[in-house]
Amino acid sequence: MKGRRGRPPIKPSIKTFIYLKALRERNIPRAVLACELRDVIVNKMNEVPLSEETIIKLISLARNHPPSPLDNPFSIASLAEHDIPPEAGPAIISIYKKLVSENEGFSIGEAQWVARLYKIIEPPELVWYWANLYAEWETISWMQGTTFHSNELDIMMMLDVYYARDNRDIIELLEIDKDDYAHIRIWKLERAKAASD
Repeated sequence: MKGRRGRPPIKPSIKTFIYLKALRERNIPRAVLACELRDVIVNKMNEVPLSEETIIKLISLARNHPPSPLDNPFSIASLAEHDIPPEAGPAIISIYKKLVSENEGFSIGEAQWVARLYKIIEPPELVWYWANLYAEWETISWMQGTTFHSNELDIMMMLDVYYARDNRDIIELLEIDKDDYAHIRIWKLERAKAASD
């Protein structure tokens, strides 16, 4: 019996990349974004090229997907309605106040991640960046109907807490060889520390 012919299935990491970019870049027309993403997939990720039509379909799927309940805007009433412990209230309200003053949105999912992360991330001003990143990835998992696993984000947070603020390169998170990347990142951090001593 002959195997299935044609293009191999799209890797989950490529789909995640397209979905995240589609959601982050909502103001860019689908065809323009598809062209940009195709270039990145071929030239930076060294993957088999997808047709622009396929990428446009995936962009449309991401943008037209019904929103997750966790993507709804946060309000103080959300503290009681959702799985948000009261002791996280001050950290959440501090970030919420900052975002409101900057006319930025804050979702229930982000608030839940702030509640999970505020005690483990130092310095505290980085908590929102990580909460935002975790919430985005959780939304993508929800859209794909898969269980959210945060291993890649956990590794990045433990190795470089400033990553979420300074360099939110999606490709780096999707295409890392976990063991090699951890060793390289540790080596870079040790080298930077030695240089500063």
